[in-house]
Amino acid sequence: MQRATARQALEEARQALEDARQSDMQRAQAQLAVAQAQQELEDAERQLALLTATPSRQAIEQVHSNILLTQDAISQMEKDLQELEKQLNRKFYLPFESREGYQQAYNALQLQLAQARKRLEVLQSRYDDLLAPPDPVDLAEARARLATARARLKDAQREWERVKDGPSEAEIAVLQARLDDARREWERVKDGPAPEDVLAAEARVAAAQARLDTARLIAPFSGVVTRLKIQPGDQVQPGQVALRLDDLSALSFQAAVSEIDLPQIEVGQPADVLLDGAPGRAYAGEVTAVSPVGTIAGGVVTFDVTVQILEVDSFVRPGMTGTVRIHVGRVDNALLVPNAALRVQDGQRVVYVLEERPLSGLRAGLRRLFGGEPTRVQLRPVPLQIGLQSHTQSQVLEGDLQAGDKVVLNPPQVLLNMPGLVISSP
Repeated sequence: MQRATARQALEEARQALEDARQSDMQRAQAQLAVAQAQQELEDAERQLALLTATPSRQAIEQVHSNILLTQDAISQMEKDLQELEKQLNRKFYLPFESREGYQQAYNALQLQLAQARKRLEVLQSRYDDLLAPPDPVDLAEARARLATARARLKDAQREWERVKDGPSEAEIAVLQARLDDARREWERVKDGPAPEDVLAAEARVAAAQARLDTARLIAPFSGVVTRLKIQPGDQVQPGQVALRLDDLSALSFQAAVSEIDLPQIEVGQPADVLLDGAPGRAYAGEVTAVSPVGTIAGGVVTFDVTVQILEVDSFVRPGMTGTVRIHVGRVDNALLVPNAALRVQDGQRVVYVLEERPLSGLRAGLRRLFGGEPTRVQLRPVPLQIGLQSHTQSQVLEGDLQAGDKVVLNPPQVLLNMPGLVISSP
Protein backbone atom coordinates (compact mmCIF):
# COMPACT_ATOMS: atom_id res chain seq x y z
CA MET A 1 0.00 0.00 0.00
CA GLN A 2 2.80 2.42 0.91
CA ARG A 3 4.71 1.61 -2.29
CA ALA A 4 1.61 2.11 -4.43
CA THR A 5 0.98 5.50 -2.83
CA ALA A 6 4.58 6.59 -3.35
CA ARG A 7 4.50 5.40 -6.97
CA GLN A 8 1.32 7.37 -7.67
CA ALA A 9 2.75 10.51 -6.04
CA LEU A 10 5.88 10.21 -8.20
CA GLU A 11 3.87 9.94 -11.42
CA GLU A 12 1.66 12.89 -10.48
CA ALA A 13 4.67 15.10 -9.66
CA ARG A 14 6.38 14.19 -12.94
CA GLN A 15 3.21 14.90 -14.94
CA ALA A 16 2.68 18.24 -13.19
CA LEU A 17 6.20 19.36 -14.07
CA GLU A 18 5.80 18.29 -17.70
CA ASP A 19 2.47 20.13 -17.97
CA ALA A 20 4.04 23.29 -16.57
CA ARG A 21 6.82 23.17 -19.14
CA GLN A 22 4.32 22.68 -21.99
CA SER A 23 2.74 26.11 -21.50
CA ASP A 24 1.67 26.54 -25.16
CA MET A 25 -0.85 23.72 -24.88
CA GLN A 26 -2.16 25.07 -21.59
CA ARG A 27 -2.68 28.53 -23.11
CA ALA A 28 -4.55 27.06 -26.09
CA GLN A 29 -6.79 25.02 -23.80
CA ALA A 30 -7.46 28.08 -21.63
CA GLN A 31 -8.38 30.21 -24.68
CA LEU A 32 -10.76 27.52 -25.93
CA ALA A 33 -12.38 27.28 -22.49
CA VAL A 34 -12.94 31.07 -22.43
CA ALA A 35 -14.54 31.00 -25.91
CA GLN A 36 -16.84 28.12 -25.00
CA ALA A 37 -17.87 29.78 -21.74
CA GLN A 38 -18.60 33.06 -23.60
CA GLN A 39 -20.81 31.20 -26.10
CA GLU A 40 -22.72 29.46 -23.28
CA LEU A 41 -23.29 32.83 -21.62
CA GLU A 42 -24.67 34.37 -24.82
CA ASP A 43 -27.01 31.41 -25.38
CA ALA A 44 -28.27 31.63 -21.79
CA GLU A 45 -28.89 35.39 -22.09
CA ARG A 46 -30.74 34.90 -25.39
CA GLN A 47 -32.98 32.19 -23.93
CA LEU A 48 -33.84 34.30 -20.88
CA ALA A 49 -34.58 37.31 -23.11
CA LEU A 50 -37.01 35.25 -25.20
CA LEU A 51 -38.85 34.07 -22.08
CA THR A 52 -39.13 37.51 -20.51
CA ALA A 53 -39.83 39.53 -23.73
CA THR A 54 -43.36 40.96 -24.10
CA PRO A 55 -44.87 40.17 -27.57
CA SER A 56 -46.09 43.13 -29.66
CA ARG A 57 -49.74 43.62 -30.54
CA GLN A 58 -48.89 43.38 -34.22
CA ALA A 59 -47.30 39.95 -33.74
CA ILE A 60 -50.34 38.69 -31.82
CA GLU A 61 -52.75 39.97 -34.50
CA GLN A 62 -50.63 38.46 -37.27
CA VAL A 63 -50.73 35.00 -35.67
CA HIS A 64 -54.48 35.31 -35.04
CA SER A 65 -55.06 36.29 -38.69
CA ASN A 66 -53.08 33.26 -39.86
CA ILE A 67 -55.21 31.04 -37.61
CA LEU A 68 -58.44 32.36 -39.18
CA LEU A 69 -57.12 31.91 -42.73
CA THR A 70 -56.01 28.37 -41.97
CA GLN A 71 -59.38 27.51 -40.42
CA ASP A 72 -61.17 28.81 -43.57
CA ALA A 73 -58.87 26.78 -45.78
CA ILE A 74 -59.51 23.63 -43.72
CA SER A 75 -63.27 24.18 -43.94
CA GLN A 76 -63.11 24.53 -47.73
CA MET A 77 -60.95 21.41 -48.05
CA GLU A 78 -63.43 19.39 -46.00
CA LYS A 79 -66.25 20.50 -48.34
CA ASP A 80 -64.19 19.60 -51.40
CA LEU A 81 -63.47 16.16 -49.92
CA GLN A 82 -67.17 15.55 -49.43
CA GLU A 83 -67.81 16.45 -53.07
CA LEU A 84 -65.04 14.13 -54.25
CA GLU A 85 -66.46 11.31 -52.13
CA LYS A 86 -69.76 11.72 -53.99
CA GLN A 87 -67.98 11.50 -57.34
CA LEU A 88 -66.14 8.38 -56.24
CA ASN A 89 -69.41 6.73 -55.22
CA ARG A 90 -70.97 7.19 -58.69
CA LYS A 91 -71.54 4.09 -60.81
CA PHE A 92 -71.26 5.74 -64.23
CA TYR A 93 -68.91 8.43 -65.56
CA LEU A 94 -68.98 10.61 -68.69
CA PRO A 95 -66.50 9.83 -71.49
CA PHE A 96 -64.18 12.66 -70.46
CA GLU A 97 -64.31 11.56 -66.74
CA SER A 98 -62.49 8.75 -64.91
CA ARG A 99 -62.70 7.35 -61.41
CA GLU A 100 -58.91 7.21 -61.17
CA GLY A 101 -58.70 10.96 -61.68
CA TYR A 102 -61.16 11.61 -58.89
CA GLN A 103 -59.23 9.20 -56.62
CA GLN A 104 -55.92 10.99 -57.24
CA ALA A 105 -57.53 14.34 -56.49
CA TYR A 106 -59.10 12.91 -53.33
CA ASN A 107 -55.75 11.57 -52.05
CA ALA A 108 -53.93 14.83 -52.77
CA LEU A 109 -56.61 16.84 -51.00
CA GLN A 110 -56.44 14.56 -47.93
CA LEU A 111 -52.68 15.20 -47.68
CA GLN A 112 -53.20 18.96 -47.96
CA LEU A 113 -55.89 18.79 -45.24
CA ALA A 114 -53.58 16.94 -42.83
CA GLN A 115 -50.83 19.51 -43.41
CA ALA A 116 -53.26 22.38 -42.84
CA ARG A 117 -54.48 20.88 -39.57
CA LYS A 118 -50.86 20.45 -38.37
CA ARG A 119 -50.14 24.07 -39.31
CA LEU A 120 -53.24 25.15 -37.37
CA GLU A 121 -51.98 23.33 -34.23
CA VAL A 122 -48.63 25.11 -34.50
CA LEU A 123 -50.29 28.50 -34.97
CA GLN A 124 -52.65 27.89 -32.03
CA SER A 125 -49.75 26.88 -29.76
CA ARG A 126 -47.81 29.96 -30.83
CA TYR A 127 -50.85 32.16 -30.18
CA ASP A 128 -51.29 30.65 -26.67
CA ASP A 129 -47.61 31.24 -25.90
CA LEU A 130 -47.91 34.90 -26.93
CA LEU A 131 -50.88 35.46 -24.65
CA ALA A 132 -49.71 33.38 -21.64
CA PRO A 133 -46.98 34.52 -19.19
CA PRO A 134 -43.69 32.56 -19.19
CA ASP A 135 -43.66 29.22 -17.35
CA PRO A 136 -42.13 29.72 -13.83
CA VAL A 137 -40.18 26.47 -14.16
CA ASP A 138 -38.73 27.44 -17.55
CA LEU A 139 -37.92 30.90 -16.21
CA ALA A 140 -36.12 29.46 -13.14
CA GLU A 141 -34.14 27.03 -15.31
CA ALA A 142 -33.12 29.83 -17.68
CA ARG A 143 -31.92 32.01 -14.81
CA ALA A 144 -30.00 29.10 -13.26
CA ARG A 145 -28.38 28.37 -16.62
CA LEU A 146 -27.37 32.04 -16.92
CA ALA A 147 -25.80 32.03 -13.42
CA THR A 148 -23.89 28.84 -14.21
CA ALA A 149 -22.63 30.26 -17.50
CA ARG A 150 -21.38 33.41 -15.78
CA ALA A 151 -19.53 31.36 -13.13
CA ARG A 152 -17.90 29.18 -15.80
CA LEU A 153 -16.79 32.25 -17.73
CA LYS A 154 -15.17 33.71 -14.60
CA ASP A 155 -13.34 30.44 -13.92
CA ALA A 156 -12.15 30.22 -17.53
CA GLN A 157 -10.94 33.84 -17.50
CA ARG A 158 -9.14 33.27 -14.20
CA GLU A 159 -7.39 30.20 -15.62
CA TRP A 160 -6.43 32.17 -18.73
CA GLU A 161 -4.90 34.93 -16.62
CA ARG A 162 -2.89 32.31 -14.77
CA VAL A 163 -1.43 30.54 -17.80
CA LYS A 164 -1.31 33.21 -20.50
CA ASP A 165 2.23 34.28 -19.53
CA GLY A 166 3.39 30.71 -18.78
CA PRO A 167 4.64 29.37 -15.42
CA SER A 168 7.10 31.48 -13.47
CA GLU A 169 10.54 30.27 -12.41
CA ALA A 170 9.31 30.01 -8.82
CA GLU A 171 6.43 27.73 -9.86
CA ILE A 172 8.81 25.53 -11.87
CA ALA A 173 11.12 25.34 -8.84
CA VAL A 174 8.26 24.28 -6.56
CA LEU A 175 7.18 21.56 -8.99
CA GLN A 176 10.78 20.35 -9.33
CA ALA A 177 11.14 20.17 -5.54
CA ARG A 178 7.91 18.22 -5.33
CA LEU A 179 9.22 15.76 -7.92
CA ASP A 180 12.51 15.37 -6.03
CA ASP A 181 10.64 14.63 -2.79
CA ALA A 182 8.48 12.05 -4.56
CA ARG A 183 11.58 10.35 -5.99
CA ARG A 184 13.26 10.17 -2.58
CA GLU A 185 10.10 8.69 -1.03
CA TRP A 186 9.90 6.11 -3.82
CA GLU A 187 13.53 5.11 -3.33
CA ARG A 188 12.87 4.71 0.38
CA VAL A 189 9.85 2.42 0.11
CA LYS A 190 10.30 0.59 -3.20
CA ASP A 191 12.19 -2.31 -1.55
CA GLY A 192 9.74 -2.62 1.35
CA PRO A 193 9.52 -0.91 4.74
CA ALA A 194 12.52 -0.61 7.03
CA PRO A 195 12.41 -2.46 10.38
CA GLU A 196 12.25 0.80 12.32
CA ASP A 197 9.29 1.92 10.19
CA VAL A 198 7.50 -1.35 10.95
CA LEU A 199 8.05 -0.89 14.68
CA ALA A 200 6.84 2.71 14.50
CA ALA A 201 3.73 1.67 12.57
CA GLU A 202 2.97 -1.11 15.06
CA ALA A 203 3.31 1.37 17.91
CA ARG A 204 0.88 3.75 16.20
CA VAL A 205 -1.61 0.92 15.66
CA ALA A 206 -1.36 -0.14 19.31
CA ALA A 207 -1.89 3.45 20.47
CA ALA A 208 -4.91 3.84 18.18
CA GLN A 209 -6.36 0.54 19.42
CA ALA A 210 -5.89 1.66 23.02
CA ARG A 211 -7.76 4.90 22.31
CA LEU A 212 -10.51 2.92 20.59
CA ASP A 213 -10.80 0.52 23.53
CA THR A 214 -11.24 3.38 25.99
CA ALA A 215 -14.13 4.68 23.89
CA ARG A 216 -16.07 1.42 24.34
CA LEU A 217 -17.93 0.29 27.43
CA ILE A 218 -17.82 -3.52 27.62
CA ALA A 219 -20.02 -5.25 30.18
CA PRO A 220 -18.35 -7.89 32.38
CA PHE A 221 -21.32 -10.22 31.81
CA SER A 222 -24.32 -10.62 29.52
CA GLY A 223 -27.50 -8.99 30.76
CA VAL A 224 -30.19 -6.35 30.30
CA VAL A 225 -29.88 -2.61 30.96
CA THR A 226 -32.53 -2.00 33.62
CA ARG A 227 -31.68 1.60 34.47
CA LEU A 228 -30.13 4.32 32.29
CA LYS A 229 -29.00 7.55 33.91
CA ILE A 230 -27.35 9.25 30.92
CA GLN A 231 -28.45 10.36 27.47
CA PRO A 232 -26.55 10.58 24.15
CA GLY A 233 -24.30 13.63 24.25
CA ASP A 234 -24.00 13.78 28.07
CA GLN A 235 -20.55 14.22 29.60
CA VAL A 236 -19.70 11.44 32.06
CA GLN A 237 -17.35 12.09 34.96
CA PRO A 238 -15.03 9.44 36.46
CA GLY A 239 -16.90 7.41 39.06
CA GLN A 240 -20.34 8.51 37.83
CA VAL A 241 -22.97 5.76 37.64
CA ALA A 242 -24.17 5.70 34.03
CA LEU A 243 -26.41 2.65 33.94
CA ARG A 244 -27.42 -0.53 35.73
CA LEU A 245 -26.95 -3.94 34.12
CA ASP A 246 -28.74 -7.01 35.48
CA ASP A 247 -28.42 -10.65 34.54
CA LEU A 248 -32.10 -11.61 34.76
CA SER A 249 -31.25 -15.29 34.35
CA ALA A 250 -29.14 -15.38 37.57
CA LEU A 251 -30.76 -13.31 40.32
CA SER A 252 -29.90 -13.49 44.01
CA PHE A 253 -31.67 -12.47 47.21
CA GLN A 254 -29.85 -10.74 50.07
CA ALA A 255 -31.24 -11.42 53.54
CA ALA A 256 -30.31 -10.01 56.94
CA VAL A 257 -29.80 -12.89 59.42
CA SER A 258 -29.60 -12.35 63.18
CA GLU A 259 -26.33 -13.09 64.92
CA ILE A 260 -28.19 -15.67 67.02
CA ASP A 261 -29.11 -17.71 63.93
CA LEU A 262 -25.84 -17.13 62.08
CA PRO A 263 -23.99 -20.21 63.48
CA GLN A 264 -26.54 -22.45 61.74
CA ILE A 265 -26.02 -20.84 58.30
CA GLU A 266 -23.55 -22.38 55.84
CA VAL A 267 -22.82 -21.90 52.15
CA GLY A 268 -24.61 -24.52 50.04
CA GLN A 269 -27.71 -24.86 52.24
CA PRO A 270 -31.04 -24.94 50.36
CA ALA A 271 -33.53 -22.14 50.88
CA ASP A 272 -36.98 -20.90 49.84
CA VAL A 273 -37.37 -17.29 48.66
CA LEU A 274 -40.80 -15.71 49.19
CA LEU A 275 -41.23 -12.43 47.28
CA ASP A 276 -43.81 -9.81 48.21
CA GLY A 277 -44.44 -9.11 44.51
CA ALA A 278 -45.13 -12.79 43.72
CA PRO A 279 -47.54 -13.99 46.42
CA GLY A 280 -48.21 -17.69 46.61
CA ARG A 281 -44.90 -18.62 45.00
CA ALA A 282 -41.83 -20.06 46.69
CA TYR A 283 -38.63 -19.99 44.65
CA ALA A 284 -35.95 -22.58 45.33
CA GLY A 285 -32.59 -21.11 46.23
CA GLU A 286 -29.17 -21.85 47.64
CA VAL A 287 -26.93 -19.98 50.06
CA THR A 288 -23.92 -18.72 48.10
CA ALA A 289 -22.28 -16.23 50.50
CA VAL A 290 -22.28 -15.24 54.17
CA SER A 291 -20.89 -11.84 55.10
CA PRO A 292 -17.99 -12.05 57.58
CA VAL A 293 -18.87 -8.63 59.04
CA GLY A 294 -22.11 -7.76 60.80
CA THR A 295 -24.19 -4.59 60.67
CA ILE A 296 -25.65 -2.89 63.73
CA ALA A 297 -29.07 -1.27 63.32
CA GLY A 298 -31.24 -0.32 66.29
CA GLY A 299 -29.03 -2.29 68.65
CA VAL A 300 -29.53 -5.52 66.64
CA VAL A 301 -26.59 -7.17 64.86
CA THR A 302 -27.36 -8.84 61.52
CA PHE A 303 -25.24 -10.45 58.82
CA ASP A 304 -25.91 -10.31 55.08
CA VAL A 305 -26.58 -13.75 53.58
CA THR A 306 -26.80 -14.10 49.78
CA VAL A 307 -29.21 -16.70 48.38
CA GLN A 308 -29.03 -17.54 44.67
CA ILE A 309 -32.50 -18.08 43.11
CA LEU A 310 -32.20 -21.28 41.12
CA GLU A 311 -35.30 -20.99 38.93
CA VAL A 312 -36.30 -17.49 37.77
CA ASP A 313 -39.59 -16.77 35.99
CA SER A 314 -41.23 -13.62 34.60
CA PHE A 315 -42.54 -12.57 38.05
CA VAL A 316 -39.05 -12.10 39.52
CA ARG A 317 -37.62 -8.60 39.09
CA PRO A 318 -34.49 -6.92 40.47
CA GLY A 319 -35.22 -4.79 43.54
CA MET A 320 -38.12 -6.90 44.89
CA THR A 321 -38.49 -7.44 48.64
CA GLY A 322 -39.49 -10.54 50.54
CA THR A 323 -38.34 -13.15 53.04
CA VAL A 324 -36.18 -16.24 52.87
CA ARG A 325 -36.37 -19.60 54.64
CA ILE A 326 -32.99 -21.31 54.96
CA HIS A 327 -33.04 -25.06 55.54
CA VAL A 328 -30.39 -25.54 58.22
CA GLY A 329 -31.37 -29.16 58.89
CA ARG A 330 -34.06 -31.78 58.40
CA VAL A 331 -35.47 -34.26 60.91
CA ASP A 332 -38.39 -36.57 60.17
CA ASN A 333 -41.05 -37.37 62.81
CA ALA A 334 -39.60 -34.84 65.24
CA LEU A 335 -41.34 -33.81 68.46
CA LEU A 336 -41.80 -30.01 68.44
CA VAL A 337 -42.74 -27.44 71.04
CA PRO A 338 -43.58 -23.76 70.50
CA ASN A 339 -40.72 -21.43 71.30
CA ALA A 340 -43.18 -19.30 73.26
CA ALA A 341 -43.51 -22.15 75.81
CA LEU A 342 -39.77 -22.44 76.51
CA ARG A 343 -38.28 -20.95 79.65
CA VAL A 344 -34.88 -21.20 81.34
CA GLN A 345 -34.85 -22.51 84.92
CA ASP A 346 -31.61 -23.20 86.78
CA GLY A 347 -29.71 -22.98 83.48
CA GLN A 348 -31.92 -25.56 81.76
CA ARG A 349 -34.71 -25.25 79.20
CA VAL A 350 -38.14 -26.21 80.61
CA VAL A 351 -41.78 -26.15 79.57
CA TYR A 352 -44.80 -26.20 81.84
CA VAL A 353 -47.14 -29.11 81.13
CA LEU A 354 -50.81 -28.73 82.02
CA GLU A 355 -52.16 -31.94 83.65
CA GLU A 356 -55.82 -32.53 84.56
CA ARG A 357 -56.75 -35.28 87.10
CA PRO A 358 -60.17 -36.13 88.63
CA LEU A 359 -60.70 -35.44 92.37
CA SER A 360 -61.77 -38.14 94.86
CA GLY A 361 -63.25 -38.20 98.36
CA LEU A 362 -66.26 -36.60 100.02
CA ARG A 363 -65.75 -33.20 98.47
CA ALA A 364 -65.59 -34.72 94.99
CA GLY A 365 -68.80 -36.67 95.66
CA LEU A 366 -70.67 -33.53 96.69
CA ARG A 367 -69.60 -31.77 93.50
CA ARG A 368 -70.81 -34.65 91.36
CA LEU A 369 -74.10 -34.56 93.27
CA PHE A 370 -74.68 -31.02 92.09
CA GLY A 371 -73.86 -31.88 88.45
CA GLY A 372 -70.22 -30.89 88.37
CA GLU A 373 -67.12 -32.85 87.39
CA PRO A 374 -64.45 -32.19 90.00
CA THR A 375 -60.93 -31.98 88.48
CA ARG A 376 -57.52 -30.90 89.58
CA VAL A 377 -55.21 -28.98 87.22
CA GLN A 378 -51.50 -29.19 87.91
CA LEU A 379 -48.63 -27.35 86.18
CA ARG A 380 -45.57 -29.53 85.98
CA PRO A 381 -42.18 -28.20 84.83
CA VAL A 382 -40.49 -30.56 82.36
CA PRO A 383 -36.75 -30.12 81.61
CA LEU A 384 -35.92 -30.53 77.91
CA GLN A 385 -32.91 -30.89 75.67
CA ILE A 386 -33.46 -28.83 72.49
CA GLY A 387 -32.19 -29.67 68.99
CA LEU A 388 -32.96 -27.76 65.79
CA GLN A 389 -34.84 -24.48 66.13
CA SER A 390 -36.82 -22.15 63.89
CA HIS A 391 -38.33 -18.80 64.73
CA THR A 392 -41.51 -20.45 66.03
CA GLN A 393 -40.69 -24.05 67.04
CA SER A 394 -37.92 -26.17 68.56
CA GLN A 395 -37.05 -29.86 68.30
CA VAL A 396 -37.21 -31.91 71.52
CA LEU A 397 -34.30 -34.33 71.80
CA GLU A 398 -34.81 -35.51 75.40
CA GLY A 399 -37.38 -34.88 78.13
CA ASP A 400 -40.54 -36.25 79.74
CA LEU A 401 -42.81 -34.86 77.06
CA GLN A 402 -45.18 -36.68 74.73
CA ALA A 403 -47.02 -35.69 71.60
CA GLY A 404 -50.40 -34.24 72.61
CA ASP A 405 -49.27 -32.86 76.00
CA LYS A 406 -50.62 -29.40 76.75
CA VAL A 407 -47.96 -26.77 77.42
CA VAL A 408 -48.40 -23.23 78.66
CA LEU A 409 -47.48 -20.46 76.22
CA ASN A 410 -45.69 -17.45 77.66
CA PRO A 411 -45.98 -18.66 81.30
CA PRO A 412 -45.88 -15.79 83.81
CA GLN A 413 -42.93 -15.36 86.15
CA VAL A 414 -45.03 -16.48 89.11
CA LEU A 415 -45.06 -20.04 87.75
CA LEU A 416 -41.29 -20.16 87.78
CA ASN A 417 -41.37 -19.64 91.55
CA MET A 418 -44.23 -22.08 92.23
CA PRO A 419 -43.40 -25.46 90.68
CA GLY A 420 -46.09 -28.09 91.13
CA LEU A 421 -48.91 -25.51 91.38
CA VAL A 422 -52.32 -27.20 91.75
CA ILE A 423 -55.57 -25.53 90.68
CA SER A 424 -58.81 -27.24 91.61
CA SER A 425 -62.16 -26.66 89.95
CA PRO A 426 -64.90 -25.15 92.13
